[in-house]
Parts: sequence; C-alpha cells; structure tokens
Amino acid sequence: MLNVQSLPSAEEIALAKLSSQELSAVLEANGDVQNFSVVGKDGETHSVQLPASAVKLMIEVLTQLG
Repeated sequence: MLNVQSLPSAEEIALAKLSSQELSAVLEANGDVQNFSVVGKDGETHSVQLPASAVKLMIEVLTQLG
C-alpha cells in the first residue's frame, strides 16, 4: 500500500477538485464501462476502457484529495 509522506500542495488540491468535477460530468449513469482517451508523454493518444465502478472510486479519491 502507498505510504503518503506529505500533504498535497495547493496546486494538487485544486487539480484534484477540478478532475473529480470533470469525471463526474462525463460518468455515464447506466454504463458498465467508461471509455476515455488518454494522451501519453509521447503525445500519442490511447483508448482506455475502465469499469464504471473504478471511475466512481477515482472520483471519490479525487474528491477527498480536493
């Protein structure tokens, strides 16, 4: 398990709050799978499918962080 050594910065808190709001806005209420496009460090776009339950958990973590 990850051991957090320091509190998040103000920038990380703001980004977490914004990210949770954005993810909440695109979460499909009745879908089992959520599709996302993610841009990697190399600039290449990747298609990612996540279970809706995982997206909800990410939203909760980001909300708590924010």
